[in-house]
Amino acid sequence: MPDYFRAVALDFDGTLTTGERPSSAVLAALAEARGRGHRLVLVTGRTMAHLRSGFADVDDWFDAIVAENGAVLHTPAGSQVLAQPVDPALADALARRGVAVDRGQVLLGCSAAHDHLVLEEVRRLGADCQLTRNRGALMIVPAGVTKGSGLDAALNSLGLSSHSAIAIGDAENDHTMLAHCEIGVAVANAVDSLKRRADIVTNAPDGRGVIEVLHGDLLRGRSAVHPDRWQISLGTYFDATPATIPASQVNVLVTGGTQSGKSYLAGLIAEQLIRLAYAVVVIDVEGDHSNLADLPDVVHLGGHAPVPTTGLLRNLLSHHGTSIVADLSQLTGDERRNWYTQAPPRLADLRRDRGLPHWVLVDEAHESLGPATETRNLFAPDRKGHCMITYHPTELCAEARNSIDILVSLQPTTLDAEDPVVVVTTAFSRLAVDDVLAAFSALPVGAGLLLRASEPGVLRPFTVGPRRTAHERHWHKYATVDLPVHRRFVFRRSGESTSGHEAASMRDFYDELAGCEPDVIMHHAGAHDFSRWIRGVFRDDRLASDVEQVETELTTAWQESVETARRRLREAVEHRYPG
Repeated sequence: MPDYFRAVALDFDGTLTTGERPSSAVLAALAEARGRGHRLVLVTGRTMAHLRSGFADVDDWFDAIVAENGAVLHTPAGSQVLAQPVDPALADALARRGVAVDRGQVLLGCSAAHDHLVLEEVRRLGADCQLTRNRGALMIVPAGVTKGSGLDAALNSLGLSSHSAIAIGDAENDHTMLAHCEIGVAVANAVDSLKRRADIVTNAPDGRGVIEVLHGDLLRGRSAVHPDRWQISLGTYFDATPATIPASQVNVLVTGGTQSGKSYLAGLIAEQLIRLAYAVVVIDVEGDHSNLADLPDVVHLGGHAPVPTTGLLRNLLSHHGTSIVADLSQLTGDERRNWYTQAPPRLADLRRDRGLPHWVLVDEAHESLGPATETRNLFAPDRKGHCMITYHPTELCAEARNSIDILVSLQPTTLDAEDPVVVVTTAFSRLAVDDVLAAFSALPVGAGLLLRASEPGVLRPFTVGPRRTAHERHWHKYATVDLPVHRRFVFRRSGESTSGHEAASMRDFYDELAGCEPDVIMHHAGAHDFSRWIRGVFRDDRLASDVEQVETELTTAWQESVETARRRLREAVEHRYPG
């Protein structure tokens, strides 16, 4: 069964063969690839009639054929014209000028030597078409029709995504096909312009170059290539260069202490993957990612609505442009564990069958990918495209930890050698713990460390970039979070060290406001302690600003003013975190 790549798109002339039929060695390599589960799509400028005239059994070797440079799709279900035919008046006009024209169902073809005559007639007639060169041939197709657009239609008919495909070509009209796919390959005999733009150039020409790819490590999942066009940005390094990571064929761990910004960064990663049309499933344990549904083609399921069923997830993911936020925040721990044992097996099946979703983002990953859980249904170590988010990375199972290609470490809860974030960062970097602690100590607010398995000993600090969607904070999360002792709010009167009460969560804070004595509120409001704590610990500037306004307006110690402030403070919390 294929690992990452599910499909291979192949040009015909100059790529599969220099004649009318591929060699027996090329055909054997095609058969072997299909036997491993890969889908093969032939993408050619030829008409179907021209193709079959020299390769009569062509339909037997491919799962789909895109002919006429993207204008016609042929599958076992039949042929489909993907665009309106080029105006026949253009063919007649060219014939009158002595140009031999090959007429397809949609396109017109002729020698590239006549390009000036074709352009003159296109302008004279005002035809809505485009001219595409294929070495010595010229194809006239409707505007917007390319090998890339035709390949998209073919992959869609197969239930596959271009992010799960490799394209191989040799000529000018193959540019869009290579650019559409996750990996674009130029055979050794390709035109120079295609070689410059390709992600890989084979050592051998034409059919032998194709065999090189079909038998190679990339298609078999033993190596990876990460094109520049498929990268996502986490922010900027301190030298102002982009801090990027590959958008495919990697596993990522995002870790950090409580309130370090893990969910914010995970949402940033999800946003950019979705923008690049990767299919993403976010397993949202605490309800942090519902606003991702503001993006096109993202569906939010669960939360206060019924939890998504396995069948619904599978049906939605069958539309390869769809991403899903599976919100499990209203489930109990036992209910979530039950969901993991039911939904992920179907999710893993779909990934094996169609390569979808391309990414699974697992929040609170220590819960579902811990050593005591059965994880293979959710997490397969031989499959890339997992982003795990956790404050306790040492609780991940060994197969999860060992699969990590990229580690993003945000501030630990404590700058201590025993802190789980420090432990994992030290092991992954292979540096001394003092060096890791020093790196964390030097980080400003809003920054993290980026580490790659391929670069042991390298810790690269970066500033986290902005997001497109808002990062909402939910009442049910802060009602249960247990803040470290040094980050809790301690209520006290002026001149006293403590009143004996402290808030370990937003729920505690809300409840303590209701019962604490007026002089406690006066003391903290006068020093703006409430707003400073909310901003510093929860990083919620909106709530902090509302609370700060109440603090500022409380200028006397009158009982009525304090009670008004008490009510307004609690209302501000209720408004921000309804529930």
